[in-house]
Amino acid sequence: MDMLHDIARWTHVGVGIIAFASLWTAGFSRKGGRLHRRAGAVYVWTMIVVLATAAVLTLTTLSRGQWMGAVFLGYLLTITATALWMGRRALNFKTDAAGYTRGLFLPVGVLNILAAAGAVAVGVISGQIFIAAISAIGFLIGFGIIAMRRKPPEHPRFWLKEHFGGMIGAGIATHIAFASIGLRQLFPDADTSVVTIWPWALPLVVGFAASALAERRYIDRGAPTASPE
Repeated sequence: MDMLHDIARWTHVGVGIIAFASLWTAGFSRKGGRLHRRAGAVYVWTMIVVLATAAVLTLTTLSRGQWMGAVFLGYLLTITATALWMGRRALNFKTDAAGYTRGLFLPVGVLNILAAAGAVAVGVISGQIFIAAISAIGFLIGFGIIAMRRKPPEHPRFWLKEHFGGMIGAGIATHIAFASIGLRQLFPDADTSVVTIWPWALPLVVGFAASALAERRYIDRGAPTASPE
């Protein structure tokens, strides 16, 4: 089990670096252009590997009796996979908002609520109130999905908003996981705010700002994206 954990961990880190590079490449390239689409495809596929290895790490953590850590890792895995899934799914339903919210949409929303409840409980039990509070993001995701299922979006560019939101959301979760775990490994004696609070707060602030700017430019103002090549 230890060997499996190590293989999963190093694969997770190595492929994760490629995912980071492709995410930033897609983010700074022309939306809809060839580079953007190719970098985006690399990001999606590498993130599938990252999520698969994260699932293995969650199971190996649980097998070691570290159930609170496993619950929290499961929460991160759930919200990251959800964001990636929604961001990619939106591209297949550009003119069908109702279709976008069908299928697994509702079960995924419920899953996020359950994962958030578990993560919040772990935060409270361990005395990490900040972690408990920040884990409530899963409730927002879950109930937001349920609300969208009941009333599909009507904006003609809804898919673009969902795509940006999903990919940026996955990027936020990826940065949080990398920073919070990586910094704790590199600086075990650092101040708690450095290795616990800032790895969460900074990606959230930057990610929400990027999402707001993208929505304002491409959705509210209707800025054009590149035509498929």
